[in-house]
Amino acid sequence: MSSGIEPASSDIKPASRGIDLKSRRRDAAPHLGRDVARRTLRLIVNADDLGGGRAVDDATFALMRRGLVTSATILANGPTALSAMRRALKYPDRSFGVHLNLTEFAPLTTDPGLCPILDPDGRFVLQGVRRVLVTPALSQAIFRELCAQIETVQRAGVPVSHLDGHHHVHAIPALLPVVKRIQRRYGLRRVRIAPNLNFGSRWALLRRARRTVWNEVLRRVYPTVTTDGFGALTDFLALASRSLPAFRSVEVMVHPGSPDDEPETRLLTESLWQGLPFDVQPISWFDL
Repeated sequence: MSSGIEPASSDIKPASRGIDLKSRRRDAAPHLGRDVARRTLRLIVNADDLGGGRAVDDATFALMRRGLVTSATILANGPTALSAMRRALKYPDRSFGVHLNLTEFAPLTTDPGLCPILDPDGRFVLQGVRRVLVTPALSQAIFRELCAQIETVQRAGVPVSHLDGHHHVHAIPALLPVVKRIQRRYGLRRVRIAPNLNFGSRWALLRRARRTVWNEVLRRVYPTVTTDGFGALTDFLALASRSLPAFRSVEVMVHPGSPDDEPETRLLTESLWQGLPFDVQPISWFDL
């Protein structure tokens, strides 16, 4: 059945699939340089949760057609994952990654080792993986489940550009060995970092230190390409409005079609590309 989606627009340059590990920039603290000459920030706008429902999918592809979303990550166990993956094939100049999921919907595998993070109906518990000890048995079960999610996307013919996590599960420190096993197995060299655009006021230094360490380990173990910065759209705009970040590349996450979508979509359409104190080059993950 035709999805009725129009062909992708040509406002984003064709994706470059080459990876230059030597040229990547490390994650620097977001110092703001008011005297730095105007320069260009490479910006990925990634829509999370593709495949999470028809409203999410429709909103995501609509924003892609407008050139406001340059990338998306797929919930392979989501209720509309199969149709979302078919529709994704119409957008070869965008990147599509896997939104590794251990917090919502039913798993793709039936490994009994997942039981500690499932509810009585066999669905993932929202905070389950953060509340239990990740034993060797659970770690292996999670590895099998996440492999199944990646292979589901690959079988649909969607080139997997990168990995991130639903509710940031990929950034749980106890799961870093699992993430690295997955990267090696599938040769995936691009992964989202932990958020580093806003740490809040309470425990800011401790949170920043933990995330900076995690991000650096992510980059160094099985050398991995990342953006310099990552965070929510509101955090990015708040930081950008004050001055030019030291970052050369940033990924911004958005959630089209979610109950809180309207304010975020308004920011995308009215604020993201206008009035910034630096130039923006929209890119996909394949352009890193």
